[in-house]
Amino acid sequence: MYGLIFERQDGTKYITRENNIDVKEFNVPGPNFTTERVAMETFDGEIDMGSVLAKRDITFQLILVCSNYAEYILKRNEFIKFISGKEEIYVIDERHETVRWPVKVESLNIQQKGGAPICDIAGTFVCAQGLSESVGSTLDGFKFSNRKWSLGQNIPSSETAEYVFDTNKFKVYNASDIAINPERYPFIIRYKGASEGLRINNKTTGQVWSYKGITTRTDELEINQVYSLLNGAGIYGDTEKSTIGLAPGWNEIEIMGSTGPLEISFDFRFYYYM
Repeated sequence: MYGLIFERQDGTKYITRENNIDVKEFNVPGPNFTTERVAMETFDGEIDMGSVLAKRDITFQLILVCSNYAEYILKRNEFIKFISGKEEIYVIDERHETVRWPVKVESLNIQQKGGAPICDIAGTFVCAQGLSESVGSTLDGFKFSNRKWSLGQNIPSSETAEYVFDTNKFKVYNASDIAINPERYPFIIRYKGASEGLRINNKTTGQVWSYKGITTRTDELEINQVYSLLNGAGIYGDTEKSTIGLAPGWNEIEIMGSTGPLEISFDFRFYYYM
């Protein structure tokens, strides 16, 4: 038997091992893709128009064992209350505790064993994004001792990956199996320093983000997914209204328009098919 860890958006956790629950099965299926194809009279077969990743249905079977009926009712209700709701929660398999699945419970069946304070719990979680994500973010640092990273997460060993820079040219590493699209996934760039006509160029993807205004050395400019902020105030109208993301692997970044010392950071998680 092994355990599961559930975590709400506010960081509150529920650990099955600490609540008389053992895990019989936690089954994550392989990724499924929906592909659009078009048949044309002048071509053999069909033309592939592209694919998108489908949601993932994760089935589970648990068993709750208590010493008396009062404890059984309490533990059963606590579990139901924690995993139910309109917000996504995260589920972490203890066997791979450095990745998590954002899920909502879609079905839940509880079957008590006769009159004993024991029940089988079975159901399905739906992961809408279809991907697991790293427990740690890039600003946590790659130390296996902090239990946020493990083998198999594409963490580079031959070249150090950094996410805070004070130069105009550098490389940012995306360990994800996919590209980081800021329209879909959390991705925050923070720039501190003086600039005029600031441009952030990802030479790997060809994407450029630019700001028409001026910043001083004490200003903080933030690109939070598709939103652009200067000291917390929106500046979308003063940008070129473009987005910037990351390809899998190394991305060459160049900063233009900086007029003094700078600091720029990249804060995001990694996403996996596993």
